[in-house]
Amino acid sequence: MIFDSKKLFEQLAKLKNNNKSGEYYLTDVPKLFLENSYKVGVYATGNKNEFYGVSTEEDLELAESIIKQRGG
Repeated sequence: MIFDSKKLFEQLAKLKNNNKSGEYYLTDVPKLFLENSYKVGVYATGNKNEFYGVSTEEDLELAESIIKQRGG
């Protein structure tokens, strides 16, 4: 995700963790942006590895291997 940092920090203060796991989700921020009439866009890619989520050590290892395969 890419954000205007000033707007992002304004909205992060509004995030709630009232879900089953009691966690805060960055993926809730676009909804907050829309509720405040901020511009929200989507980028679609045909390559599933173009945007890879990292939540665990295993995810990080996989992401690193993808980057190395690309020559990065």
